[in-house]
Amino acid sequence: MICNGAQVGVLTELLGPEGLAPLSAVLDEVSPDTGTHSIRVVAWTDVVALGRAAATTVPVHTTPSSDDVCLIMYTSSTTGDPKGVMLTHGSIPAGCEALSHRILDLYKPGEDGGVYCAYLPLAHILEFAIMNIFLDRGTMVGFG
Repeated sequence: MICNGAQVGVLTELLGPEGLAPLSAVLDEVSPDTGTHSIRVVAWTDVVALGRAAATTVPVHTTPSSDDVCLIMYTSSTTGDPKGVMLTHGSIPAGCEALSHRILDLYKPGEDGGVYCAYLPLAHILEFAIMNIFLDRGTMVGFG
């Protein structure tokens, strides 16, 4: 979890009684009288330093297959309990391609200077797809 120092106490109160022991990367100072119990608190600068040190020793795999899961989109579900829908590296571009022709009147590929103001939350599947279409076209995306 990433939080500011003031939130460490809140995390402790919420998670401590449940026996959860998360790692919390803190962006600023933690008050000395804040009880952290089982929460491991690490300064953000230390996280950055660990990442830089690991960059030369940890292999990064950058060629997923089209069947590899890319992300899990959570849905409130109109047919039952909320669930996570697994989207693959192949299904995301396929969905964007299927939807792309529907927005040609808004912005055509190759036009310069386009800006898209996203108004739905990024967690909304339609906004996610539209945003990816515009990013693929080189359009600047802003959230309003």
